[in-house]
Amino acid sequence: LKHLYSRLNEFALERQSEHLELIDMAYDGLYMNLSTYEQTESFIRDTALSKANVQKYLSRENQMLLLQAQRARSHCDWIDVAKRSAMLSYYSIVYGIPRSTMELNRLFDVFIDEEYANLSGVVSSTFPAILTKTLPIIASEKTALIVIDGMSMSDYEVIKRTDWPFDSEDYGAFALIPTTTSISRQSLLTGLYPSQMENQFSLAKEESGFYQAAEKLGYSKMEAFFGRGYEVDLHHQVKLAAIILNDVDDIMHGQQQGDAGMGQDIRLMAQQGKLQKLIKRLLLQSFSVYITSDHGHICSDGNGITGRFGLEVEAKAQRVIVLKDFAEASGAVKEASRLFPGTYLDKKYQYYIAKDNLAFAAQDRKLITHGGVSLEEVVVPFIIIRGVK
Repeated sequence: LKHLYSRLNEFALERQSEHLELIDMAYDGLYMNLSTYEQTESFIRDTALSKANVQKYLSRENQMLLLQAQRARSHCDWIDVAKRSAMLSYYSIVYGIPRSTMELNRLFDVFIDEEYANLSGVVSSTFPAILTKTLPIIASEKTALIVIDGMSMSDYEVIKRTDWPFDSEDYGAFALIPTTTSISRQSLLTGLYPSQMENQFSLAKEESGFYQAAEKLGYSKMEAFFGRGYEVDLHHQVKLAAIILNDVDDIMHGQQQGDAGMGQDIRLMAQQGKLQKLIKRLLLQSFSVYITSDHGHICSDGNGITGRFGLEVEAKAQRVIVLKDFAEASGAVKEASRLFPGTYLDKKYQYYIAKDNLAFAAQDRKLITHGGVSLEEVVVPFIIIRGVK
């Protein structure tokens, strides 16, 4: 840092290293020597982190990200795009600068059409290409998987920039489409694709399915644990734990203030420290700790289609309509959605997913929801905790 930014104080830079790209942009116009700690702090606060500099930065980086997305070919490429987009969304939310990901998601749609069906064949020992493959990858002597329902990449960006005392490796994984809890989380925790489940639209067999998956991996009933909340009590025999946290999903579905409100509420959640305490407790109990999500979310506008159609899959997931057998979708539904081919899903149903950033809700109503195929909904964090800093 001292070599790259000789006119600034290296210790102040290190303290603000999460904003280094913004500092770098502002530094290009700096000709004075501001090498004291206080001078550098003032420069970062008043210039590098000014709204004008952030706006300039977002304008440049959004264009660069589109170019990156145009070159993306593999699921790993798209995970990198998703992580980068989440970081840009963080600044967009904090500074109240509007940011559209519609062009990005139209490129992502092409990847989903062409490559999503191939994710089940991807072999990896570090992180799963698709959530279904998670348990065999993480299974070890003593493993705890924290599933934060509804956490998107941008939510995790807020959490780790708020109070994150851990060394972690941050990856990503593809959720199951449509991105509903019953389909994607059940697939994550049972190791089954939806077409293999008794009922892909119900969580009734989720817990028993997890225990069956654990048994196939060599864990006894006493060595496996399925629980919810931050205060789970893991006895000494547990070697594979799945812990579900619902805070983010609750925040999302009760959100009235769009992405800005979502970011603020996630920050307040992180500041409470309950997640951090849970992770520290698991580390003290010698667990290898992994964190992931079943789906993300997107800020959507209602498309005016409010009637319920066909199957009540998940009332809160307003980006998808599911029809059984050969039920005919209305002309309005067809016009406002794309027919998803049902990859990995029960073929007795038709899956109509809302186009762009729209949702099946009252005309122009603003809401945060999920169920669709956007980058924000499909690519979720997959985090390996390595220890406390």
